[in-house]
Amino acid sequence: MKEFGGRCNLRLDDTNPAKERVEYIDAIKRDVEWLGFDWAQGLRFASDYFEQLYAWACHLVRIGKACVDDRSAHDIRKGKGNESRPEQRVPRPQREGK
Repeated sequence: MKEFGGRCNLRLDDTNPAKERVEYIDAIKRDVEWLGFDWAQGLRFASDYFEQLYAWACHLVRIGKACVDDRSAHDIRKGKGNESRPEQRVPRPQREGK
């Protein structure tokens, strides 16, 4: 990366920041440093961008490029696939004008 003048951004996907444990973050940082990377721009967390990500998701729903899965947690779990059974897709009704 240095050869081409690039930079490394280290961003951790902390989808539940309240439950993140510092020792896991430290271990990831050590491993990435061991690989020879340096993140001069600082450490980033996905939770730093939750509001922006949510705004983009809402925009995609509004313009018809995404939908909200309103199934219960139980139904979502039941529909998940595994090695021997593919995920069971839920048919979505077509929106008017599409």
